[in-house]
Amino acid sequence: VREDLMVTEVGELNLELLDEMKEMEPFGEGNPEPVFLLPEVFVLDAGRMGAEGQHLRMLVRGEDGKTIKLVAFNAEKEWLEIKAGGRVSAWVALTGNEWNGLEAWRGEF
Repeated sequence: VREDLMVTEVGELNLELLDEMKEMEPFGEGNPEPVFLLPEVFVLDAGRMGAEGQHLRMLVRGEDGKTIKLVAFNAEKEWLEIKAGGRVSAWVALTGNEWNGLEAWRGEF
């Protein structure tokens, strides 16, 4: 697993950063999407989602007290065992989403 930047304060991952990343698009071969390492974040909530429970969603908190929602699609089996109350390190890519005029972002790991 590679990371482009280790982020200890979750608050650094925000809509402004997502906007800056848009200026680096398109991502693909020769220009990979940035990957951020969130070391030892606290898991506030974790659970399976999807028709077969194959995806993992988590809410994690960084050292700065800020939170971020993370989603792992088709997660590894051992990831699906993650529970609230523990700590994990996550390598994430930011994804923007707009729905009903509201823009949000999340991490995919």
